[in-house]
Parts: sequence; structure tokens; C-alpha cells
Amino acid sequence: RMGHTVRLIDDRKLRQNIGARAGSQWIRKRALLFRPDRILVFKPHDVTLDVMHELASRFPTNMWYRDLTVPPDPALVARARNLDTVFLTAGGQAPEWEALGVPRATWLPDGADRDLDRRVGFDKKFACDVAFIGRAVSPGNDYSRAEFLVRLAERFRVRVWGQDWEPFADRLVWDGTAVYG
Repeated sequence: RMGHTVRLIDDRKLRQNIGARAGSQWIRKRALLFRPDRILVFKPHDVTLDVMHELASRFPTNMWYRDLTVPPDPALVARARNLDTVFLTAGGQAPEWEALGVPRATWLPDGADRDLDRRVGFDKKFACDVAFIGRAVSPGNDYSRAEFLVRLAERFRVRVWGQDWEPFADRLVWDGTAVYG
């Protein structure tokens, strides 16, 4: 809407379809041809470190990470060490990311798009005391977030959306779906 030309590349789909190395080389060539003013990445797990380093050395590159992973995911930190700034929705983790070698980490909260996101009325089918969106398992098969939410559910109505909640579905409100966008 602001007149920028933007290219969206899904590194995960590329890895699934042609592999991480070939997908990363495709991303590299695409970026070199497009010559962006800035590259913004989200969870670039599937971009190889060498390609991430090369792109970040050629173009201003930032990451916006919308999850809380304790401790920070080592694979993402390795990539983030190449970037100008990492924006975290879990801003309290910024000092930890910087201590791990990320040049600049700072807080940038989630937001809403004034043209797309609209307030809706109350719908009791979504009522809960605590809501969580995301997988039950963190990197490395860490189920501590699920275990924490199950403990909360002993006192509160906890509703979750995402994947891998099957083992906890009898103790949490989960309808088997995820939330996208």
C-alpha cells in the first residue's frame, strides 16, 4: 500500500520441495537479481548459514522473531549474529540474544493492520482465561511450555491453538486447529 515492491520467499517450502542447500542457493540468486533495499526474515531455519551471511553482508537485513523460546534457539541465534537488528516480541530476551553474539536485539511487539484487522464481538465459544497460540513442543523436543499450560489449567480455563497438543488435549481446550496470519 505504500508503493514498495516486495518479494515473499518461503524458505521452509523451498526446503521441503528441493532441499535446504538448493533452496538457499535459489534464495541467494533471487536476492541478487532483485537487489532489495532491505531483507526481513522471520524464522530462517531453512536458509543455510553461508547464504544468510552473504545476504546480510550485501543488504541491510533484519529479523522479526515472534516467539518466546527459552533459551533462544541456537540455530536462529547463529543466523541472527549476521543481521543488523533482531526484533523480538519477547523483548525481555533482548539482552540474552545480545549476550549470545547478536549485534542488536530489541523489542517490537505484535501489531494490528488498521485495514485488515477489525474488532469483533464477543463469542463465548472462544472464551478462556488464558490463550496460547503455537506448538506444544519447542525446539529440541522441549515440552515445558505444554507442561506449564497444563499446570495453569488446574486453576484457569486454558485454550490452545497449534500443533502437537494431542497428548494434552484432555487437560486443555484444543479443537485440533492452528491459527495462521
